[in-house]
Amino acid sequence: MRASDRSTIAVIISVMLGCFTVTPLTQDSSFIGFSWILIIAIGVASLGLRRAGLASSAILLAQILILLVYSLGLSLTLSTPTSEIGARWYQHYPSLWAAGIEHMRTQASPMEPDSGVTLIFVTVIGMILIMTDLLVSGVGRPAWAIAPPATLFLVPALGLGADTGVMSFCCIAFGYLAILIAEGLNTTSRWTRGLSAIRLKASAPLHRWSGVPRAISQFQPSSRRSCSDLLCRRSICQASVSATDLVAMARCS
Repeated sequence: MRASDRSTIAVIISVMLGCFTVTPLTQDSSFIGFSWILIIAIGVASLGLRRAGLASSAILLAQILILLVYSLGLSLTLSTPTSEIGARWYQHYPSLWAAGIEHMRTQASPMEPDSGVTLIFVTVIGMILIMTDLLVSGVGRPAWAIAPPATLFLVPALGLGADTGVMSFCCIAFGYLAILIAEGLNTTSRWTRGLSAIRLKASAPLHRWSGVPRAISQFQPSSRRSCSDLLCRRSICQASVSATDLVAMARCS
């Protein structure tokens, strides 16, 4: 598995778990299913584009385009008392956002089901996914990836008077842990790949010098013969020198 695949899968898991932290705000949990479809769509597209070798800017533009198209398509299936499904999209989409904002302003948590709130939640979760993926894979700062999902936890934690529970915190913690584990595996794979390259470079001179012992063994007999010849010549010279010394001493006597 490639390093980019591990990072993308970890981001998908992190944001999927982060969706559960928003459930204390509303009685309608249908936004989780819509959000997961969007998360998987953006994640699979990002994974395929990175395998194709596209730049980070192109991948970011593709993610934003998928988010806009999905959000617009989802709005066409939702309706509010002020805007019916059959209305034109450029009128229906803003009216859903306005109705959702008004519903959140007038309702207490947990809010009653509302189509505008569902659209807002799904769109915001898609933006959280894009920002998290940008920090992990685009900028290369996985340690900062806790910030976008943490906003999903902080909104109900600060907005609600009651405690949001340990499960919401655990969802954010486990998601962040998945990102850190993926980064650790990527770092380990890069280190072992670099170590194998160093080993190949170190073994190259050994291959070049592998024929040297054979060549030395071929030249050993000749070197032995040359050494024996030198020893013989040295002994002959010493014998001739000693003979001349004896003759000179005899003449002197």
